[in-house]
Amino acid sequence: MEPNRQVTISSQSEITTILAEILPTWIFRPQEPAGLRFMQRNWYWVTNPYALKDYDLWLCVKGKGQMKVNGEPFVLERGAAMLFRPGDQLEGTQDPNDTLVIYAAHFDIYSVETRKRAMINEALIPRIWRKVDPVEPMERMMQHYASIAEQMDELSRLEMSALLQVFWTWLWRIDLEQLGGCPEYLQLYLAPVLDSVKADPGKRYPLEAMANRIGISPDHFSRLCKRLTGLSFQSYCIQARIHRACWLLRWSPMTVSEVASELGYPDIYSFSRQFRKIKGISPRAYRQKSRGLEQEPATPW
Repeated sequence: MEPNRQVTISSQSEITTILAEILPTWIFRPQEPAGLRFMQRNWYWVTNPYALKDYDLWLCVKGKGQMKVNGEPFVLERGAAMLFRPGDQLEGTQDPNDTLVIYAAHFDIYSVETRKRAMINEALIPRIWRKVDPVEPMERMMQHYASIAEQMDELSRLEMSALLQVFWTWLWRIDLEQLGGCPEYLQLYLAPVLDSVKADPGKRYPLEAMANRIGISPDHFSRLCKRLTGLSFQSYCIQARIHRACWLLRWSPMTVSEVASELGYPDIYSFSRQFRKIKGISPRAYRQKSRGLEQEPATPW
């Protein structure tokens, strides 16, 4: 296959076939700063007025924050892996009481044949955001990548290039697993929309606006959402809010009123009513019951 050829994806199984064919035609080339582990107090990062010039892979291993990609918000927390693309406008902030620790890898992709930057079909680029669980294997590899990036000799560059290809493949494996096996290629474009809901469930997402993001009608969007998740889009958004509410009630020090506000409810009464309808118990009762259990924190999604 020609490395820059535009492709049409008709199924998820076809993606793995195409990636296996096309990955050897790409050179993953580290760019400065090639790899680093950063942790800064009062951290704030924005690319404006300049857009990102290359790919940037992040793995958050500690702390909390938020990253906006072209205005779209995503949660930064342990296990969040993000892939930024050339042209992205980024804005990042962190919780001053829970400092972020992030491994990052800058790189670009070149064609083996032409030695010029490869024109990558959008359908072959992993999603922007996903949750890695367990995070430890990727954390160790990113840590190793950052350590050899400090040397930057020829052998280190060769190893870093190989690791970048592994990371790219790893992200695709996670994304395909989380897509749930629906065959239509449009599901691949639906997944980032659903990810944005999971990343920031307190925001309200109008159906028509979400459908417009991937260029399909609201009715078609609803059918695809139902097929992928088993829920209507509105129900999916509600479930995402309640799922996050459960995590906050159990593991955060926030009051019930603060949880309601965090998730975009106008008052504690509407929050409690919807929570009870789905969980069959009030938020306060859920907090008391769940904190009596002895187990590790579940993912807040």
